[in-house]
Amino acid sequence: MAFTLGEPNTVLTESIRSMIIMGERMTGKTENCAQLPNALLIDILGHAKNYITKAKIWDFQKELARENAEIDAANKALLAANPQAMKKPLYSPYSYLFEFSKYLKALPKDKKPAFLIVDSLTDLEQLSLLRANYLFKQTGPGATYTGNNVIADLDYGKGQIFLKDAIKPITDNFLLGSTECTIFLGHLTTKTSVKEKELTVSDIDLTSQIKKLLTGNVEATAILSRNATGAQNTLDFKNLGDSLIVGGRPSHVKGKEFIISELRDDQGKLATDGNHLTTFWENIFPDYFKTLTNK
Repeated sequence: MAFTLGEPNTVLTESIRSMIIMGERMTGKTENCAQLPNALLIDILGHAKNYITKAKIWDFQKELARENAEIDAANKALLAANPQAMKKPLYSPYSYLFEFSKYLKALPKDKKPAFLIVDSLTDLEQLSLLRANYLFKQTGPGATYTGNNVIADLDYGKGQIFLKDAIKPITDNFLLGSTECTIFLGHLTTKTSVKEKELTVSDIDLTSQIKKLLTGNVEATAILSRNATGAQNTLDFKNLGDSLIVGGRPSHVKGKEFIISELRDDQGKLATDGNHLTTFWENIFPDYFKTLTNK
């Protein structure tokens, strides 16, 4: 067996392969990310219907209902012909999303979206909880478990490992489901830590093991918020000790804050109720947007 030792890095790229964007509810996460070109937005709760988008939208609830309706119709036809036939089971929300994640991973590179947007991590975690309950029930201690929330029911955080085992296959597939960047959207929360003094810090609204799993795997985490004008959104990668997870490894975003979008009225003035949204994703993904310009 022969091994090749790597050389030092001498050139930095301005690309981000994976990212978490957090924000308070209804601050513009979905709408702003849906303006990315050549993107696919996985819309778990159906929020994207409220926006004009450049991204293609995969409406999870709608597609799950369509798929199960087709299975149900096929089962009825099958049983009408043969009452002893075995029905095909309907998809659970978890199993359907898992199958779609496998589909995206398996797509050839020229068929994958440049950007894959998962909206949102909180909803994905809730879908995965049912799978976590099932995984626990397959163990010796869980054989008699009749509850519906291993995170709340098991002491000392023992349920976390089952939730992690449930969600990881899906997120791993999503990370390989884009050619440029996979973006997970998440809700923001705050926590208060008391040591020498009280300190309130921002955090993502996820259980501890899922937060560690995802924030350890992505290349950048940022907070999206509205600035004082109300007509602009900022994307903040700075961590001044007031966040548990914000930051970025790529040098072009590390420790920086960007105006990511603006709302303007028909006269071109910044306006909170403006109908014209402009985004500036080229500052976050400069390498990719250069390729678009050169085509």
